[in-house]
Amino acid sequence: MTEPRIRPEASFIAWVLIVIGALLVLLCGGCTLTFWGVGIFSLLQSPGGSEMGAAVGLFFMTLLIGGVPAAGGAVLVWAGWRTLHPLKTPRTTAKTFE
Repeated sequence: MTEPRIRPEASFIAWVLIVIGALLVLLCGGCTLTFWGVGIFSLLQSPGGSEMGAAVGLFFMTLLIGGVPAAGGAVLVWAGWRTLHPLKTPRTTAKTFE
């Protein structure tokens, strides 16, 4: 027995969700990781760790500004993937063994 076909408009929306989500993850997540790397590098360059407060502030600020959209993008990718590849219910699994 073959899998049920997904409607073309649902497939299109799923791919739109995946593309937008991937862009959010790549751009927002990449920017966040860049700022974290710069913050850690500047923290390691400061003598005596005098910039620890600024580094902690930078970590939390970038987590809020860039991490939240990156997490939202990951949710969009997941939702698009689940639309293209729905979970098999016990009823559809039972039909495959008949």
